[in-house]
Amino acid sequence: MTFEVPEANASKEQDKFQFKVPGQSGTFAVKRLKFLSVAQAEEIESDGDALFEFFGKKGTKQGDALRSLNRGQYQALVRAWQQDSDVDLGESAASSAS
Repeated sequence: MTFEVPEANASKEQDKFQFKVPGQSGTFAVKRLKFLSVAQAEEIESDGDALFEFFGKKGTKQGDALRSLNRGQYQALVRAWQQDSDVDLGESAASSAS
């Protein structure tokens, strides 16, 4: 019997991690780690800048809000995202995608 890989469902709202940034209006969101493609997971595991860009591209409202955080706040956000995703960045990309 052949296993059929299910369709990706990362566009669903429940697959998003939502967060607020002090001093900023509104709520921001990123994909939960377990819903990233293997290629995305590999990139952010190996490059801290890629992780930062994943959370918010420079020049966007979300990116500018992230850039207002100090290191401790940003690290707390990343830890909360990992916990919410039930995955650690230290895991392999293959296991992150499962």
